[in-house]
Amino acid sequence: MPTQADFLNDPWTFLKHHIVLMGMERYGDAGVKWFKLTPLARSKAYAVSTIFQVKSDVFMLQGHLGGPTTGYFQAYWCPYEREETRFAVIGTAADFCFTAGITGCSIGLGHETAAGDKLVIHSNHGSTPAPGLTQAQTQEQDIRALGGGTIHKVFGPSSYRLDSKGRGRYQGTVVGWRGPNGAGPWEFRTQTYEKLPQLAPEKYALHKLVKM
Repeated sequence: MPTQADFLNDPWTFLKHHIVLMGMERYGDAGVKWFKLTPLARSKAYAVSTIFQVKSDVFMLQGHLGGPTTGYFQAYWCPYEREETRFAVIGTAADFCFTAGITGCSIGLGHETAAGDKLVIHSNHGSTPAPGLTQAQTQEQDIRALGGGTIHKVFGPSSYRLDSKGRGRYQGTVVGWRGPNGAGPWEFRTQTYEKLPQLAPEKYALHKLVKM
């Protein structure tokens, strides 16, 4: 079975084969936090990733607020709050960055400075779009108002949520990584997947890994 060490060594390959679920929405303020990636027993959850329905594993990413603990690793956390826009400035103090799972939210990514700093923004307006605007337009408006000229890209729902028929089908796990040995620069990708209508064990289908 794959392990947390496999994820830390090469997250992009890991995310092409195994689903990572974000185990929490809130984890306090922005900053470097402690995380652990735990596999779920296949009797509880599993994933399929090909037309032949070959099974793969599902992992839960959870945080720990109590400080250094054996088996946990450090990563930046970009806060999330429903119907709000939150941000984090990430740098070189950790090699990974996470935020809450996305099911319609937008993520703003800033230009990276020479020192390795980067602005990350998570915007959610699923129930509070601005008058005359869609959810995605409202979120992008918020992101650009907050980040201004520092914003390099806005990654909205159309980039990860829709299937070939334009239906809002997928959700995503956002991962930022500074590359092997923290060599940089920062790169962000979203693993997209769907939860299938099966109660026990839970069944997920991998869709694709999208470069942000």
